[in-house]
Amino acid sequence: MRELTVYEVQDVSGAGIIQDALTRGGSILGGLVGNAIGSTVLGVAGGVIGTVVPVLGNAIGGTVGAGIGGTIGGSIGGGVGNIIGHTAGAAIEGGISGFFSQVWNR
Repeated sequence: MRELTVYEVQDVSGAGIIQDALTRGGSILGGLVGNAIGSTVLGVAGGVIGTVVPVLGNAIGGTVGAGIGGTIGGSIGGGVGNIIGHTAGAAIEGGISGFFSQVWNR
């Protein structure tokens, strides 16, 4: 058997507090932004449709469309934010770990 490197130990021991915090924060922020964008896009689409077919436009823009857009946008935004936060956290923790391993090994 051989000894694990610092990076291999980090891979098997799980994420640290920085990575956990950035992953969760990215997921929440991405969900909020995605929800806002999705609601707005389908709300505007409903308004445009409403100029042609008023009843259908009110249903899409006012209730159903904004809710569906918010749900879909929130899911997509949350996933994207999760990935960005996780990656940023891993890079920061890897950099900190590498720095301190160099300091302690001198």
